[in-house]
Amino acid sequence: MAPPQPSRKILEIFQPFVDEILADSNIPVHSVHLVGSALTADFIETRSDINSILVLDRLDTAVLDRLIVLGNRYCASRIAAPLVMTPASISSSLDSFPMEFLSFREIHHTVHGPDILARLEIDRNDLRLQCERELKSKLFWLRQDYLRWLGKEEHVREQLIRSMGGCLPLFRGILYLAGGKAEPNQEEILAGLNRLTGVDTTVFASILRCKRGAAGAEGEIAASFTAYCAALEHLMQYVDTFSL
Repeated sequence: MAPPQPSRKILEIFQPFVDEILADSNIPVHSVHLVGSALTADFIETRSDINSILVLDRLDTAVLDRLIVLGNRYCASRIAAPLVMTPASISSSLDSFPMEFLSFREIHHTVHGPDILARLEIDRNDLRLQCERELKSKLFWLRQDYLRWLGKEEHVREQLIRSMGGCLPLFRGILYLAGGKAEPNQEEILAGLNRLTGVDTTVFASILRCKRGAAGAEGEIAASFTAYCAALEHLMQYVDTFSL
């Protein structure tokens, strides 16, 4: 799979931010990487943020204070505050956040410096455990919220949209465990998930359309709570019994 490439417009917006960081000799830059939806077909120009990882050779509060100034200047361009890491913190965090680092490895574009993300090694046992934990957590909190809001439709819709947050990296991790590609785009992720695990991903697609504000999408998920829980249960059982 060819590495994802940002559009010319994304680079035109992001490059001045990078240039200002590099121009400050007090910011010890190792590398800068674009990550997330800015590299996929899911990016929505008027709504999506431009996400990035800033890898520094040294990290302290003084460096963060210098970055705050740039953040104030570029937030109007929808450049989100970067994730700030060091090579050492990346290495020591792979076992704690394998799902997130898998997404970073598969969906990134290095704007400056060495491509440290391309060399990340993800332990499949760590990844399986995190995927199981994420699925169970989503179900626990979703059911509690359903009781808290007495099943009222407007609150259920908000619950489902909120619960879908972080699901795409989770689904990408399950695809990787199942031997598939960690696909970059929503449609490819859902199609691969259906093919490899047998889960009905229709409800996920409906909630994602609603999240994007697609016309008529809200009515599609009015009765989706049961289907959403059933789909997560299916994935939980798949991951829980998965043999590496």
